Amino acid sequence: MLYLFSKPAFSQHKGIISGTVIDKDSQLPLAGANVQVINNSETLGVETNAKGAFRIEGITVGRHTIHVSYIGYSSAVLPNIDIVSGKELQLNIALEELVYMHEDVVIRANVRKDRPQNEMALISARTFSMEETERFAGSFGDPARMATTFAGVMQGGDQLNEIIIRGNSPAGLLYKIDGFTIPNPTHFSSAGTSGGAISMLNSNTLSNSDFYTGAFPAEFGNALSGVFDLKLRRGNNRKREYLFQVGFNGFELGLEGPFSSKSNITYLLNYRYSTLEIFDWIGMPLPVSAVPYFQDITAHIHVPMGKFGSTSIFAIGGKNHITFERTKRDSINELSRFGSGTGVLGANHSIFLKNSVKITAGVALTHRNDFTTDTSVSNTGRIVNWYGHNSWERRLQAQLSVRYKIDNRNTLQAGLSHSSGWISLKDSTFYVPFNQFFYTNRISGNFALTQSFSQLRHRFNDDLSAVVGLHHQYISISQSHALEPRLGISYDISANHTLSAGLGQHSQIQPRHIYFVETLVDTLLGTYKQTNKNLGFTKSIHYVIGHQYVFRNLLRIKTEAYYQQLSSIPIEQNPSYFSLINYGNFGLDEGNSTDSLVNKGKGYNYGVELTVERFLSKGYYMLFTASLFDSKYAGSDGIWRNTLFNSNFVFNYVGGYEIKVSQNHRLSFDIKAVWAGGLRKLPIDLNASIQRNRTVYDYSNAFASRHGDYFRIDTKASYKLNFSKVTHIIAVELINATNRRNHFIQIYNSETQQIEESTQLGLTPLVMYRVVF
Repeated sequence: MLYLFSKPAFSQHKGIISGTVIDKDSQLPLAGANVQVINNSETLGVETNAKGAFRIEGITVGRHTIHVSYIGYSSAVLPNIDIVSGKELQLNIALEELVYMHEDVVIRANVRKDRPQNEMALISARTFSMEETERFAGSFGDPARMATTFAGVMQGGDQLNEIIIRGNSPAGLLYKIDGFTIPNPTHFSSAGTSGGAISMLNSNTLSNSDFYTGAFPAEFGNALSGVFDLKLRRGNNRKREYLFQVGFNGFELGLEGPFSSKSNITYLLNYRYSTLEIFDWIGMPLPVSAVPYFQDITAHIHVPMGKFGSTSIFAIGGKNHITFERTKRDSINELSRFGSGTGVLGANHSIFLKNSVKITAGVALTHRNDFTTDTSVSNTGRIVNWYGHNSWERRLQAQLSVRYKIDNRNTLQAGLSHSSGWISLKDSTFYVPFNQFFYTNRISGNFALTQSFSQLRHRFNDDLSAVVGLHHQYISISQSHALEPRLGISYDISANHTLSAGLGQHSQIQPRHIYFVETLVDTLLGTYKQTNKNLGFTKSIHYVIGHQYVFRNLLRIKTEAYYQQLSSIPIEQNPSYFSLINYGNFGLDEGNSTDSLVNKGKGYNYGVELTVERFLSKGYYMLFTASLFDSKYAGSDGIWRNTLFNSNFVFNYVGGYEIKVSQNHRLSFDIKAVWAGGLRKLPIDLNASIQRNRTVYDYSNAFASRHGDYFRIDTKASYKLNFSKVTHIIAVELINATNRRNHFIQIYNSETQQIEESTQLGLTPLVMYRVVF
């Protein structure tokens, strides 16, 4: 192996690209489109076949520019596309038809990497590639951690990948994969939240996807803050390919290709297993107090059916657990074991009608569960399980969408989806006098969420576009409706300047277990009532305006200003600071109950964002974002307070430089720096906590001040080696390179009678090795 890595490369190794070219509006394949690969020394080109497909072989490894053109359409230019020897690169390229086409019109190349793939999104949205997810330092190949570098987005801490968008709760984020809403796709997560420690989303299986931070199109509902619209890629349809990887995200094996040499059916399969679990199993000493166990799998099968369309079947599943041990003063060990599991199984069928209508129908089943077990082990060896928690939620989804390209000016899209869900939550405590467990919380029920939308994109000309849409939601639990109009406008003042604006009503149901919380209404009879079943949607109106300047297709400067007005937030009936606007992994404190809530809370967010981005060119890229914002809410006491997530500012810098060591080998250096205001405090009243021998909060000063500022620098060095039919990648990262001890959480220790502060991750080195062939 050392000889393999050190062996000089005397020849230029070759790679392959393949893919499809489609109409951006109708998504029909474009036959006869010209695809060219261009660099300083060679130009290779082909035309797409009747299915819009192309394949170019014999491309020298390295970075190239892809140019795609078609008569009557804006050309597409994809700069700095990385060609490697061990893996065939697949590209799906969408071209936009021109409104006006005259002989004297010069067709402009479309190099708008900054714009999303979804033509209905005109503001507060961008596309991101899996190469970016892998390249950015500190992202761990996780789309959520990568997105923290975007304007308006911040990560609440090192341990979790929950993201705060424009001062909103992380619970307001929506995850969709191939059109289906999926549960929280992370390991070591909690019910009702949107993040965890390690993502189950595998960057090796995802295609280019879109990310939204506000005023999103009408096709997206049941979200307040943002949307991840993720797409799974297809397996290679020509040959079998393999992947092996080991790193922070686990030991990983990948396999893809056609089912046979005579079949167009393709498969994609990736499996991961916890790296630390394997090291612990073989007896290697580890620098952690608890070993995380996790495994996940992603599978995707694509079945072309000719004139009858195509079917895609996918599955994502994972499970995890971890056990923490704590020794108390009386020599009693406390063991806390918790974990979770997630599964998604879905299928979509798409078909084109009359060369202008695309119909997609699908069905999916999702499952999510989490559990906690607390155990005490005395010095005599007696084991007592004294607390247990178990919850799960299942959903069956069906959806239908229609896309109709009326002409080169107008595209209409409409859809309907229905989700039936079932939920169960149980908490139990061991009661010593009776020597048995008693339920302290027992929730179960079912619900249905029905959504529909329609939206029309009209292009007044090649520079001015508008999208108008309407989304509707109905939740069966409270029989509540939400009607949400949406509007987006984009105007290219010139080839370099673009003005855009967005306005929309957005609504979201509450975390499902909130609806089924039971309240004791008769102590004598011991009867309970579900007092939250009448809760309706939390609502928000988004106003956004933005300007973008692109210089020489290399540098863009983008600014956006926004205001969000929130209403119908669940709060307590009696005067208090409490509001579900602060719900999330970061701390909805347990000192307040979540029963008997009413939709009378209010809030607002406003801010301004700046993005300065230099796209990868001549080996160098850079992204700088700055966000200044304010986030306030009012509980049932009518007092306006900061939200838990009102950190007020966040600055990010991401950059990197790539050195061409030889024709086939490259060395890369990347860095990420973040400086943000700390999350807000719910202060602990020390004197009251000592008197009551438990944590007591000072609610009168809730969220008045922040914890210390958050600062972190991550660095990464990677080396890519292209051989004849194999590509090796070795990467070393230093997470929190300055070893800054950022605040994590404050707790009251009843044994020491002191308030103790835990810090986040210190300096953490990570190593990754990948081979594809």
